[in-house]
Amino acid sequence: MGASWHGAPAVAADRAPVGPNPPGRPARQPACPACPPVGPSVSRPLAAVPEPVVGAAGLIIYAVIATTGFGMLSRENLSHGTNGIVVALALCVGLLPVFAPEMYAGLPVWARTVFGSGVAAWALAAVVLAAVFGRLGPKEEKPWAEPAKDPVAGAEVGSAP
Repeated sequence: MGASWHGAPAVAADRAPVGPNPPGRPARQPACPACPPVGPSVSRPLAAVPEPVVGAAGLIIYAVIATTGFGMLSRENLSHGTNGIVVALALCVGLLPVFAPEMYAGLPVWARTVFGSGVAAWALAAVVLAAVFGRLGPKEEKPWAEPAKDPVAGAEVGSAP
C-alpha cells in the first residue's frame, strides 16, 4: 500500500483501504488524515440539487456578469478610435473558441487552456490590446477636464482679460 499525503499508511482507522483502480484511471489518493473530512451533511444536500437548477443558477450568474460588463462599457467613450478597436478585437478573440474551437488544436496544452476559454481569451486580449494602444495610440482628449489656469494671475489660460 502507498502512503498518504503526510507519510502515514494509506489505511486510516476509520477508512477502507485504497484498492486497485479500473484500467485507464489514475491512482486514487487517500484522504488526508490530518484534514477534517467533508461529511455527508454537506455533500448530500449539494448532490441533491437538480441539474436544471444548477444550470439556471449558472445562467443567471453569467447574465449578471454580462450586464455588469455592459454597464462598464457604457461608461467608456467608444467613439475614440482606440477604445472601440480594443473592444471589437477583444470580442473577436473571445468568440474564436466558440466559433472555431479546432483553431487551437495544434497549440500546447497550456495555450489551449488559456485560449480555449472565450472568457480567458477575451480578458487577456483586452488587457494586452489596451496596454499596446494606450502606449502607441493617439491620446484621448477629455472634454470634461478643467481648463489650465495661469499660475500668476489665477485666470484661465486663453481667456480674455
